[in-house]
Amino acid sequence: MRELEERRALLDRPWEEDFLHWARGEAGWELHGRIAPPPRWRSRSVTSTGWCPGLLR
Repeated sequence: MRELEERRALLDRPWEEDFLHWARGEAGWELHGRIAPPPRWRSRSVTSTGWCPGLLR
């Protein structure tokens, strides 16, 4: 349930996908995003298991 809640929260914040973050893809960890997050940015762009919305594409 926690994973599903984390995924839903990320899907509600699509702009965070643009921030640089590591996501766990089929071939291992991949760097996603294109801009550095703002200073002191505490939000996560991935779930606790490494999933991010960019993996849907």
